[in-house]
Amino acid sequence: MMGWLTERPSPPQTQWSPVFLALTDHNILMFKGKAPTKDVDWDTPTHVLSLISTRVVQRSGGDLVFDARTGCATGIESHSFRGETDGEMSRWVRALVQGSHNAAALTKEVDCRCSWKGHSCILSLHWEDGFTLFDAKRSRTSTRDLLRLWYFPFERLIGSGDDNRNTLWLDFGGEEGRQTLEIKQSPKYIVFVLHTFLSAKTARLGLFA
Repeated sequence: MMGWLTERPSPPQTQWSPVFLALTDHNILMFKGKAPTKDVDWDTPTHVLSLISTRVVQRSGGDLVFDARTGCATGIESHSFRGETDGEMSRWVRALVQGSHNAAALTKEVDCRCSWKGHSCILSLHWEDGFTLFDAKRSRTSTRDLLRLWYFPFERLIGSGDDNRNTLWLDFGGEEGRQTLEIKQSPKYIVFVLHTFLSAKTARLGLFA
């Protein structure tokens, strides 16, 4: 999907400006003020947002506005988008939600470096398998070659949280299931990917129920 909307970045920015949006398999491409017409234009968007770590929040009260919040290495990046009609906004919201679900199914696995109980580790979040923590010191060519420290499927997860800095908490139930990880960047990216995976899996269950 592609088309024109007006956009406003997160505060302190207050001015709305026209933006051309285009959705790919994995990204939201933003072109400020001018639609791409040549191949080189498509290669140089003004801004790129990762679909797999983007959540769409609809405004209440009749405003023709939705917010896109993207988890990234530095925290959360927010953009507000405004359309002309309810139908236009509904189409964009559906396209972005479905796009994030499709990106999750295509990507399948996201890894992040972290530390756990003083060990250098890699946390793997897999679309089908769930959560696996590997010992990073045993690294070879892929996470499949690493020593597995623990594993939990998605259905074991009963809670998660972060401190907006580096710490990620995962609760899989019981004493052995409470895990604290220190992420090497903001935990928001992996938290938003987790939410997308869970949302996509829930939507898939509803589709095939």
